[in-house]
Amino acid sequence: MIVLGAHGPGKHVGALARSVAAHSPCPVVILHHSPKHQIPATGPVVLGINDATTSAPTVEAAFEEASLRCVDLVVIHRWSTDATEACDDSVLEWALELEEYTALSEELKPWQQRFPSVTVRLGAVRTSARRALVEAASDAQLVVVGRRDTTWLGALRPTTATALLRRLECPLMIVHHS
Repeated sequence: MIVLGAHGPGKHVGALARSVAAHSPCPVVILHHSPKHQIPATGPVVLGINDATTSAPTVEAAFEEASLRCVDLVVIHRWSTDATEACDDSVLEWALELEEYTALSEELKPWQQRFPSVTVRLGAVRTSARRALVEAASDAQLVVVGRRDTTWLGALRPTTATALLRRLECPLMIVHHS
């Protein structure tokens, strides 16, 4: 694990921190120095994932951090489906959201068995994952997200990890996975 400091969110995140976060094969934690933001001692660890099975290193890191800190794990998962995009049926949307929660809960079950002391709170959202993670981070000790692409071109594309690097005041852990 690499731990780097930054002078607050936004443009103050240095080129070194951005580059290491974009290319490191091991987890990178960015600690923002912000006098106005205090890390809450009882705040949760927040995990942003697309799919718990393909994001296994990210999920494992988040569960480990929540377990070490003896706090809850808030899992934010963005979902969408063409069925709800084309339809304004609130019952259908509710049913699909329930299905998404159920599937996410099943994907996380092995991790919950491995870390039984961690209480998991699920948040499946249809809005922007970045916005949901920023909102959840307001009282978090740590936000954990994954990063897939380590190529030069991949590092140039805007990702959730790079957007959060610029917006969060709490510590951010970026975990590489294939």
